[in-house]
Amino acid sequence: MSNDDSGNHYALSAHMKNSFADFTLFSQFSYYAHNITDKTPWGTGDLIPMGAYDFAWPIASEGLIPALSLRYGGIDASGISWVDSVMPYVEWSTILKTVEDYNASTLVTIGASWTVLGALYVYTDVGLSNGNFFVGNKTGDGEGEGYGNIYDGAGDFGANGNNAWNLRLNFNFGYYF
Repeated sequence: MSNDDSGNHYALSAHMKNSFADFTLFSQFSYYAHNITDKTPWGTGDLIPMGAYDFAWPIASEGLIPALSLRYGGIDASGISWVDSVMPYVEWSTILKTVEDYNASTLVTIGASWTVLGALYVYTDVGLSNGNFFVGNKTGDGEGEGYGNIYDGAGDFGANGNNAWNLRLNFNFGYYF
């Protein structure tokens, strides 16, 4: 726990790894709480500013986060000379906020990691979410989100006002030398 003039915070987490045959299941359950003053840009301590890339956005100040990740040990890629391995996975997590009026923010990811030519690592996946900054910013009708109203216009880690589901196709390439 940390205390200063702006409030205090703490977090607890438990995790487990289970293997059966060629499958591995990772599970985690976390709880976090930030107790801050109501003197925030939104006038409440139920939302706190967090951000990245010079952009701050509210997140719920308290929540529970269950998460699961199931991976298959690998598909035999010996028939393709340039592919070393393929490992499919499916992952799920959700932020259950303690403020009753805030919608949960859920993320489901289905994909595979590929090792190619010994040093290139490729992740191909589809993310489906109803409140994740990096998956989408559209409402259910395809229009841009109402960032002017965080309580019922935007899908995010805070109030997740529109609760709209968004889809993103992701390709990530990494070369290690």
